[in-house]
Amino acid sequence: YATAGPFTITTTINHEGILTIVQSSAGVGTGVPVGPNQTKPTNWWSGVLGQELIRQFGLTSGGLTLGQWLATNFPNLYGGGNGAPNLTNLTNAQVATFYLGLFNQPNTLHVGAEVLDTALDIFATTLSLGGTIGQSYGFKVDTLGVGAATWNIFSSGQAFGVPNNSNLTVLQIMQAANNFAVSGNPWDSNGFLRNLAYNVFRGINGEGGPI
Repeated sequence: YATAGPFTITTTINHEGILTIVQSSAGVGTGVPVGPNQTKPTNWWSGVLGQELIRQFGLTSGGLTLGQWLATNFPNLYGGGNGAPNLTNLTNAQVATFYLGLFNQPNTLHVGAEVLDTALDIFATTLSLGGTIGQSYGFKVDTLGVGAATWNIFSSGQAFGVPNNSNLTVLQIMQAANNFAVSGNPWDSNGFLRNLAYNVFRGINGEGGPI
């Protein structure tokens, strides 16, 4: 790739004349770590401004709604894969309400809210996804977005299937959350891995270090 950023890989499978198109996302990193104004904490997205921004997002450059983009790129979290809820047909207002449901879950690590927070950050900061509207809410918006920025996962490698202290793009971190999701729950009921991942997403979302 000539430039860094999130890319869609499309494969066409021809089996006895029946064509099946399969798409997935891949992140090409800049080597530049997550910077200021590229992410917001979970309580921002649950607040007035965050909920307002979600409702104002238009279509991506590829013609997808926010719900369709989430479902297409992270099917095991938001697209009905492996028992996940399917956000494909949700309006922006319904996606905003879905986020609040994750944020307000009682007596649990809010891993789901942290993961969706990061997905919303990617959408808001990438010009071809959320457009420029995020700028009005303090986001740095450019062609790459925060998905192409890198984050050191430190001692949480086991949660992402890589060695400790690996530098991954934010999109790769999101893809790991998708790959390890069951019924829409990142890392399912594995408390140890959920804790490792939780610390990484808290860091990306500007909420401090390990807890």
